[in-house]
Amino acid sequence: MSNMTTPNACPFCSSSNNCGVNREAACWCNNVEIPAQLIDLLPAEAKNKACICLECINTFTNDPTSFTAKHSGI
Repeated sequence: MSNMTTPNACPFCSSSNNCGVNREAACWCNNVEIPAQLIDLLPAEAKNKACICLECINTFTNDPTSFTAKHSGI
């Protein structure tokens, strides 16, 4: 994860998170369950600052152990 938290970049992979929080329609993440364990991997200063992208959510869901090992020191 990069040290700079930006609202349009995933805090894990830095790719676009396609956040729709400022759009007229609801954000895609309103329809996706984001595991609490994934949110717990974020440092405190990154929580509620940027959306996690769907690819990282799916990667974590498919293999939480590997994802955690890769991102536990961010």
